[in-house]
Amino acid sequence: MRALIAGWFSFEEGHATAGDLLTCELVREWLEQAGYSCEVAVAKPFNGGVSLRSAVAESYALAVFVCGPFERKELESEFLGRFSSCYVIGLNLTMPTPLDLWNPFDLLIERDSSVRSHPDLVFTSKSRQLSVVGPMPR
Repeated sequence: MRALIAGWFSFEEGHATAGDLLTCELVREWLEQAGYSCEVAVAKPFNGGVSLRSAVAESYALAVFVCGPFERKELESEFLGRFSSCYVIGLNLTMPTPLDLWNPFDLLIERDSSVRSHPDLVFTSKSRQLSVVGPMPR
């Protein structure tokens, strides 16, 4: 079983945050523990994954979109259209459109929507020590 994980880090036009990347890694760990072989769709400046636009949808049982707002816009439509043959999951998303009007996911565990809210999944990611690079204060 194969799964593709996508998010705003999958589009050159996207705006990924550190939280998006941490949540992606968390979701990858969960899926691998469940027995899925995972690939992450990335675009520049990120590397180490597959291109969302060249990934073969039929190769995946699951397509998971993680983090951020998810609206009826061009990039979201591109993702949904490409992976309509997969079981499509939305995780940790903000859904600005009321869910009774639009919910494109087979399974949605949203961060917030017109129906419910959940804590941000990034809070369950493993804490890491990061090097800070910047000028020293005077």
